[in-house]
Amino acid sequence: MPWARLDDMLPLHPKVRSLSDAAFRLYICAICWSNMHMTDGNIPRDQLRFTSDVRSPLARAAELVTAGLWEEAGENWRIHDYLEYQPSADKVRRERAAKADRQDRWRRSRDTSRDASQDASRAHAPSHPIPSPDTSVVTNGSRSNGQPADLILIQAVQKSIREREGPELTTEQARAVAASIIGTETVRNPVSYVTAAIAREPNLRRFLPTRQPPPFAEVNARNSNRSDPSSAWQQAREALHQPTETP
Repeated sequence: MPWARLDDMLPLHPKVRSLSDAAFRLYICAICWSNMHMTDGNIPRDQLRFTSDVRSPLARAAELVTAGLWEEAGENWRIHDYLEYQPSADKVRRERAAKADRQDRWRRSRDTSRDASQDASRAHAPSHPIPSPDTSVVTNGSRSNGQPADLILIQAVQKSIREREGPELTTEQARAVAASIIGTETVRNPVSYVTAAIAREPNLRRFLPTRQPPPFAEVNARNSNRSDPSSAWQQAREALHQPTETP
């Protein structure tokens, strides 16, 4: 919406000083109305009552014509020298179109820069797939203090579990814990991410490996070492029925 331009010396102009209060109000309101509707200063007769809420608008319009501030245009009116002070409708439309084009180009440029930034961050961000025993939890080869990053992460898991009064974990168990926490997420600091997850987890068993049943051979060997009650009873009966040797 364009701004209506008014000279700060307007109230002192001879044409304006002779106006009644109602006519002055209609004159100012008509300038604003024409700017808003982009009529280039034309006031249609059927729109006069919507231009201002003054009483007797036809009489006030005649007063403005007499003062030389309005001109009659058939059954309508035209504000005198309107386009010398106010922008034309064509100029307003051109400026609006140019502004919309600038905003559209700015949005496209911003979106392109954002996409490029996101693509670059994805390209350089390490991924963390669930590893197998032969793969690394941390896929990049960064090292700290001469140690592989994967070993640092495993040691951090073992330490965090100990601090929570958990059991001692083997290397593979700690690797499995880290993999279950990271999953497929992309994290910049795996050590901080995993240790924080262990510290705030109320149920530590969630991260601990499940206890596997012993191998069948071990169970069979353990059972074979136990005495069979039926066999012991049979041996006792045989001992009772054995004949006693006479000296």
